[in-house]
Amino acid sequence: MRALVWRGGALGDFLLTLPVHDLLDALPVSVDRAVLERTDFHELALRGAGAREARDPAFGGFHALFADDVPMPRDLGDWLASFDVLLAWLPGDTELLRSRLESTGIARVRIWPPYPAEPSNHHQAEWHLSQVSELFGTSSSAVPVLFAKEPREAIQERLCIHVGAGSERKRWPAERLAEVARQLGRDASLEICLISGPADDAAREAMIEALGPAPFRDWRSLPLAELARKLRRSRLYLGHDTGPSHLAAACGCASIALYGPTDPNRWGIRGPGPVRHLRAPSEHLEDLSVDVVLGACYERLSATADRTLPTRND
Repeated sequence: MRALVWRGGALGDFLLTLPVHDLLDALPVSVDRAVLERTDFHELALRGAGAREARDPAFGGFHALFADDVPMPRDLGDWLASFDVLLAWLPGDTELLRSRLESTGIARVRIWPPYPAEPSNHHQAEWHLSQVSELFGTSSSAVPVLFAKEPREAIQERLCIHVGAGSERKRWPAERLAEVARQLGRDASLEICLISGPADDAAREAMIEALGPAPFRDWRSLPLAELARKLRRSRLYLGHDTGPSHLAAACGCASIALYGPTDPNRWGIRGPGPVRHLRAPSEHLEDLSVDVVLGACYERLSATADRTLPTRND
């Protein structure tokens, strides 16, 4: 069976569909999987999640699927016709899209909304998985996993921090992140590695200024597959409700994610390694204290290391 999985959206959205791929792999029939995702997610899908093929719907004539007066490129129609099932989570009115996809000859086209109706306590990974489980009459774990078949490498004593977030409300103050980083760098002998992307320039500069003379590695705009492999070999990750936090968790890195206005019951990081969500009690991240975050970091480190680490009061 050939299956095409199409989620769209940001990095976290893609990663929270990984349990769907695991379910397809566990079916009693062999499933040849492909994905429709942004180009920068392709290596993760192919090498990390085991997909056989990846295409970007922004290219190759896919726009024809959304208009009834635009001819579909023949090679695109032939490629789509090679699939037995298409599983998609897309916003808006999808009736025309469904009709166009069915016209290619795909036997089963299933398109669901990308998010459950409000109010909902469905975690996003469970939301994606629930429809596919119902479709195939089977279930799977709603835990995203990358590089599941690759052996683990030796862990390096690194603290990886993603400095950015989708909005300022979702970002802990740089001064507090820097204080945590300095103390862990000193007390736990962790190398500080700062993760940032093209949209994180302001947050990165604020973090560098707050760190002062403390040494750090600058992991700026790394390809996602390269970043994922570095995270797999790192002792601890600290970040916000962002794609890199989901990436760290899915790679099996011990991870702590800070939440304020968003709900970890729906958007919490999940992975095969130890993860923890810290949510500000007021839902305002500035009310989350350094002591609480440091305590969680030391707890994670103690659980994943063979050596004794200092407590917050040392």
